Amino acid sequence: MADGGGGGGDLLSALPDDVLHLILLRLRSAAAAARTSVLARRWRSLWTTLPELRFPAVTDLARVTAALLSHDAPLLHRLELCSHDPAPHEVAAVLHLAARSLAGKLLLDIVMRKKRNPVAAAAAGIGAAFHIPCFRKATEISIRFAYLTIRLPPFGVFVKLSVLRLTRFRLDDSQLVKSAIRSKTLLTVGLFELEELQQLTISAPMLRTLHLVHCLDKRASMVDCEFLMEDMNTLPAIEILSLRLITAGHAFGPSVFQLLRTSTGVRELHLDLDHHLKGEVSCSSGCICYKPSDWESMDICLNFLQKVEINNLSGAEYEICFVKRLLTWAPVLKMITVMFGPSVTVSEEVCQELLSFSRRCSPGICMEIYLHGNRAKVMYRAVNLKRPRDD
Repeated sequence: MADGGGGGGDLLSALPDDVLHLILLRLRSAAAAARTSVLARRWRSLWTTLPELRFPAVTDLARVTAALLSHDAPLLHRLELCSHDPAPHEVAAVLHLAARSLAGKLLLDIVMRKKRNPVAAAAAGIGAAFHIPCFRKATEISIRFAYLTIRLPPFGVFVKLSVLRLTRFRLDDSQLVKSAIRSKTLLTVGLFELEELQQLTISAPMLRTLHLVHCLDKRASMVDCEFLMEDMNTLPAIEILSLRLITAGHAFGPSVFQLLRTSTGVRELHLDLDHHLKGEVSCSSGCICYKPSDWESMDICLNFLQKVEINNLSGAEYEICFVKRLLTWAPVLKMITVMFGPSVTVSEEVCQELLSFSRRCSPGICMEIYLHGNRAKVMYRAVNLKRPRDD
């Protein structure tokens, strides 16, 4: 690059390291950053001091291992890796190297083909569990291990972790029944599609957000549902509770009652109901989904609950009963929105009954009821500005 006086000079290479790091990070690829070594001597090892390394669509994890061994920065603040069909031992090698210096975010997306020749799978070591190291300095961990079997740290303590997301992997048989994660700093946990999981203990006193999507062993979830709810003696100081419930024809009121009873400090409640599931079985009156059977007559003091949203109600009698019980449990409720499913027919009498009931329960409440009629969304709304009199 020429200077203003007509002389030659590499002005770009004269920039400070921090600025050159920003340029390399814009490439969003460690391999692309490494290729800049051919530009000039100044660039030769610059990529090895980057605070972030990204490896998109990697096919050879041995190169990632070599890159981590060459990495010369004191700390690694971000590591991103996406790879299809790597050998499990190569994944393990990368993780153990990264655990030494990672002091920030780990974003790992490993995808294995579900169908594979058993002989080839055994030769590649697929099916055997490998250990996940404890990332003691990591602040965020997001891992997807489709079709791989892993083993969590047996006594791993994550001292700086604030966000943990685990998606689509299988735990080793020895950990399916009981696993544990301990962290005093953990604020958010997301567990997605861990369908064989039977129990996971999370010791996190600061936890504020918990997402559970398609978790727990489907074969045992209904059988063990009663015991699962009984084991939930208390939840962290949750302020916003959001539940997506795949009911498959079962009653949800008792289970939600149990959850609310263990988290009475909740300020917002969101319920998203999904009534459709392939292979669903009709629910009988003796089903465990009705336990505890006396929940309709039991009270909870939800003295902080101010906002409720319930989506896709089917109009069943027990659902109307749940809405009424919820109104009695929340004396300071300010806003409740109830939406019935698009194919549900609800009479105006039922809507007016709910509106009237809300006015009797909570001072200052605003209740909105939405249902679909003639392809148009119809709303019933009531606002209560005064506390009802005691007759």
